[in-house]
Amino acid sequence: RERRRLCSTRWVDGSMGIESSHQSQLSNLLIQSVGVISSAFSFSGRIGRRTWWFTQFLILIALGLAIMLADRVFTGVIADAVILTLPVPLFYWVLIATQVKRLHDRGKSAWWLLFAFVPVIGTIWFIIQTAILRGTIGANEFGADPT
Repeated sequence: RERRRLCSTRWVDGSMGIESSHQSQLSNLLIQSVGVISSAFSFSGRIGRRTWWFTQFLILIALGLAIMLADRVFTGVIADAVILTLPVPLFYWVLIATQVKRLHDRGKSAWWLLFAFVPVIGTIWFIIQTAILRGTIGANEFGADPT
């Protein structure tokens, strides 16, 4: 009985098969997903403005969903305790890691993050540095240009 290909994953005789190119695409997607997740927790490297904005948006959405979920599942003080002990430290870790990588993109060390705590001037400076200004063109001491 001859097996001819009908499309990329189905054969004329009805059997299913995944071609090696599809397997490699799937494994590449999985590797990229793991890389993105592990990159979110890392303090090394650089990220561009687009990635920074996207991460800030995702953290805001995820934190809002976590608060709504905890509020629906738990009540009162228990909901507050669940929110403060489970998702908030995780979100702050990712938030600080992205801030550090954005500063790295600008050619600045992570210590500059402390300047953001200076009232008014520090906050404005930090927003300009991370959200508005382009990173160092080309490689710098923190890695290759992410754009």
